[in-house]
Amino acid sequence: SQRSNDTNIVGVVAQTPYLKSSASTKSGSKKRGKLGKLRLIFAALQDWARSYLGLPPIVVPILGVGGELSMMPTTPQHLEEYLSLHPPQTLGGWKNQGPVRGLLELKFYNPLEVVRNSPPQIPVLLVSGSRDALCPAAVIEEVHNLLPKSQVITRNATHLEIAGPNHAGEVGKEMAEFYVECFQ
Repeated sequence: SQRSNDTNIVGVVAQTPYLKSSASTKSGSKKRGKLGKLRLIFAALQDWARSYLGLPPIVVPILGVGGELSMMPTTPQHLEEYLSLHPPQTLGGWKNQGPVRGLLELKFYNPLEVVRNSPPQIPVLLVSGSRDALCPAAVIEEVHNLLPKSQVITRNATHLEIAGPNHAGEVGKEMAEFYVECFQ
């Protein structure tokens, strides 16, 4: 495959890419409810103010269940699945948490528009889960149609299941094959 003119990048793999914030925030808002959404916005604004003052961030769980204040509400089963993808020893101090101020930027995060305006001319492999509510397969297919040198792998999986034991081996093999083609 031919290298990009302005970089040394020969190919890109995007596994369940977050491409359009409005496509995934709707389901989270419904699960969270109006009061939960207000609590989260208030916490994000407080955290933003803390960053402006040079204070440490307010952190919340990335995934949470029930009425827990979290970035993404989920079911107990999905939380367990998510946590199972990480090593039992928290290497490097990883925790299921992050600064809540980042949620204020998500509304403006829309890589799909960047691709529409300037599609990369290098090979791109998009990995999609047909049951992914966070990064919907329809949005990934939309990006695929915009990219001149793209391929899509779609599995009957949720966002987390793609990285889990039932799919990771096969998807990893297909990613490796894609990169071998890119480096020829």
